Amino acid sequence: MNNFINSIAEAVLPEQYFSSSVFEMKSLAEEHPYSAALQLLLAARLQETNDPSLKKHWQKTLLYFNDPLLLQHQFSIYNNGITTHARAATPEATPGADEEHFHEAEIANPSQEEEITHPATVTTPAQQSVTPINIPGLKFEPLEAAKADMLFTPYYTVDYFASQGIKLNEEVPAGDRFGSQLKSFTSWLRDMRRLPDATGGMKSNATGEAAIEKMAENSLDGQNEETAAMAEVWAKQGNRQKAIEIYQKLSLQNPSKKAYFAAKIEHLKK
Repeated sequence: MNNFINSIAEAVLPEQYFSSSVFEMKSLAEEHPYSAALQLLLAARLQETNDPSLKKHWQKTLLYFNDPLLLQHQFSIYNNGITTHARAATPEATPGADEEHFHEAEIANPSQEEEITHPATVTTPAQQSVTPINIPGLKFEPLEAAKADMLFTPYYTVDYFASQGIKLNEEVPAGDRFGSQLKSFTSWLRDMRRLPDATGGMKSNATGEAAIEKMAENSLDGQNEETAAMAEVWAKQGNRQKAIEIYQKLSLQNPSKKAYFAAKIEHLKK
């Protein structure tokens, strides 16, 4: 028994372990199922007696320890110690008898030594002459321009809907709204390419230009200088009516802030 198992046995069962049987150790392990030391000592006792249940119990014992590799190493040292002790107990054969038997067999077959010392030479296929194989050289020729075309279709020319199995007839019924909206990807690209040409020749509306010029003149004259800050100044000076008028104009100019300016107006009216 190695020092590791011996130390545990002296700490747990100082006098009882060395005189206990396998049955007694099993009883102690069943009475104290949470004791890792008793499980290990039972495994050592099963190993000493070559019990067939050692393999199953050893798998259970490994679960009790945090480092099963270290435990396996210590237990293997313990097993080697048992094997060495068993070999030392077996009687050794006398060397004189073996030498005498070998000498008699050597005299009985004198021709065997001659056969071994003079083996027959065998010619292997690798030693025979091998005819070299002529490997033709590689020829690199320039690629002709006619054969240089791509062997695959570029992705930008592939019809997406056609690749998905969706086919749309050129003549779409008048009442088919979904069919009119479902155009192929390539036809949509053609429409987008024609848009700049179609809109490039459009003439601007004279009325629209006049309205734009008027708005520009008003902005330069300073007629639209009323801001929310000015309304707050009028309100602090006590002129609430002027502040309300500014908020109303700002509400018309900024519809998205209509609720904000309405709340300001209601606050001034109180």
